Amino acid sequence: MAPPRAIIVAGGGPYDGNGIAEQTDELGAYAYQVLRARGYTAANILYLSAFGERDVDGDGISDVDGPSTVAELSDALTGSFAGEAGRLLVLMVDHGYTTEDFMAFRMNPSEGLTTTQMDTWLDDLQATSPVDVSLVVDCCYSGRFVDDCAKDAGNPTERKRIVISSTTRDSEAVFLPPPDLSSFMYTFLGSAYMGNSLGEAFRSADLFFQTFSVAQQRPQIDDGGAAGIDVANEEFFGATWAYGVQSTTDINQFFPAFDSVTPSGVQASAPVNLFARMLPGQTPLSVVATIRTPAPAVPTGDPVSNLPTIELVQNPGDPALWEATVDAEPFTIPGAYNISFVATFQNERLSNPRFATVTISSGTDPDATAIRALIAAGEGAGVLDNLAYQGIAALAKNIYEVRFQDNNGVPQPAWVRYRTPSTPTPVSAAEIVSSINTWAVSELPSDGRLFVHLAGDRAAAGELRLSAGDTLTAAQLDAALDSFQTARPAATAVVVLDTPGAGEWLTTLSAPGRVVILGSRAGDSGLYLWFAPFTSFSQRFLSSAYQGQPLRTAYRAGRNFFDTFLPGLVRPLLDDNGDGVADKNDGAVAGSLFLGRRYAFAGDDPSGLPFIVSARTPTPVIAAGASAIFEATLLEGVDPVRVYLTRRLPDGTLASPEEVDLTRVGATSVWQTATPITPAEPGQHILAFYAEYADGAETKLSDAAFASLTVVAAPAGSGSWMSYE
Repeated sequence: MAPPRAIIVAGGGPYDGNGIAEQTDELGAYAYQVLRARGYTAANILYLSAFGERDVDGDGISDVDGPSTVAELSDALTGSFAGEAGRLLVLMVDHGYTTEDFMAFRMNPSEGLTTTQMDTWLDDLQATSPVDVSLVVDCCYSGRFVDDCAKDAGNPTERKRIVISSTTRDSEAVFLPPPDLSSFMYTFLGSAYMGNSLGEAFRSADLFFQTFSVAQQRPQIDDGGAAGIDVANEEFFGATWAYGVQSTTDINQFFPAFDSVTPSGVQASAPVNLFARMLPGQTPLSVVATIRTPAPAVPTGDPVSNLPTIELVQNPGDPALWEATVDAEPFTIPGAYNISFVATFQNERLSNPRFATVTISSGTDPDATAIRALIAAGEGAGVLDNLAYQGIAALAKNIYEVRFQDNNGVPQPAWVRYRTPSTPTPVSAAEIVSSINTWAVSELPSDGRLFVHLAGDRAAAGELRLSAGDTLTAAQLDAALDSFQTARPAATAVVVLDTPGAGEWLTTLSAPGRVVILGSRAGDSGLYLWFAPFTSFSQRFLSSAYQGQPLRTAYRAGRNFFDTFLPGLVRPLLDDNGDGVADKNDGAVAGSLFLGRRYAFAGDDPSGLPFIVSARTPTPVIAAGASAIFEATLLEGVDPVRVYLTRRLPDGTLASPEEVDLTRVGATSVWQTATPITPAEPGQHILAFYAEYADGAETKLSDAAFASLTVVAAPAGSGSWMSYE
């Protein structure tokens, strides 16, 4: 017989904001260990990882065979690796995304794999090769894989196909942080390793979530059998042998070790006494309590995973008792806290987790510092730039108002002052200075925190264009902040300035007790698109801060965006040590501060999903007067309402017409401009591509994909284009 083969996909990668990066990497390695222990040879395992090389078995050689990309997985499933297997097991773990009619697994920071594409690959594989397939997916909304990839009437009747998901098509999946790693995949693999069938391993993981209230997960299975799970009951990892004992070197680490833990119950507020009593003879090296806090509403589909942990301390007079008293954080807001206890033993063995629920009926915010924000947008040089700046300010207003909450978690929009040329009190230099020196001083105590977020066009060096010809200078803003910090000496001021050439303000604004975040360097033109999601530094910064990331991480999200997709065009700056220089010595203060309260959403960037795989023009350098076709490639299975691009001229202004529609090329996922475009202006034209897609009654935009076109006076030479690939 041909040998059984397996594919491991550890997706995502260590990108900014990935809350389950460590979990995904560890679970990929654990899957490799389980497969090797169950008899799979290294040659019969294809290990794809978005985390680079990793030596799992300790022989000094990386066991990862390649990056987690759509192309690598396609090659595996459509080529000889899968086609020549006796049977094929595919294990996938990472983030999942969904809309009303679409679901994708995140392969890496810029690629997603749709359920329909996976189904096509599996159909083609089983139509051409005598291969039985088992697919196990652990990600948010993974139930859609069961819906779309299960065996149907069109598949060969003699081929088995088992599809298992960690949750339903409408629910999130949860991955607790190390050392716990509690998740569907961890429990499923542990059961399979012990010799259980795929059906029994599925039931073990399903029972885990029914028993322990770590998440509202209900795993799903479809094995094509009449009884619902009878086929999976007869399929095993490797040979059908089982262990009857667990040695100290078993990779299946779970085993019972706790006699009792903190009982579930309700108490008024912190402190909370946590304890775990071990069974006789159990002598762990450490005991850790992982706490899942009450989460705000989740806007998109990432697991709740950045969880606080508490190290318990062994009681000298009672060695079986481990305990800790937690005075405040993380028990700082009302709600139910799910707590898991895990003991670590020699040889890196972990106990089976025990769970409890502690409900706090009242409490204080973990970051109770008084906060206020001033948001203002000035005019642009043209109508469209004006719309872009005001759109940024409106986005900022919405996000600040959500993030600015009182100790009971109630939003306080009155803490945010908002000014534009069209607000009842129009924006002006005098109004900004007054808001800082009068309103902020009267509203904030000595140790308060003031945010000033400004967006607008550059009027001159160190000047921000406001309304009716009025401008705000760097010296005026610095003087106002100096006055505020003199009146409130222990206060912190956070300034976010998004304007072309914002780096011109750096030396003037820098001061002790002040975080200065600038959207561009001196001389940078910036990037400001006038329609939602108002792509700009502010948009990237705000999207990250909205998710509960520290200001430093939010700043880096904006900086990394430009470094990745438009290198050299824009470079944001951060100075928080008051030396007037934006360098590697900055970031400590910004890393300890948050936009508003210290809570986090369990979602990805709300600006849109990465539906556009790549964007380019096949002729990236053209002569003035020549024409070019522009092209976008979308994820397989995406059916957008519309795909279009906008073009920004080399002088920084938006081109006209602003939106150019693309059309689908045949039945493929490639979209192109219907007619060539002939730009006349020499220089670098920045192209932003968007896909509109339906999500229920709403029409939403994908994340933007960027490319560039260089127009030269001489005949075109060679060039390069930028894309997500």
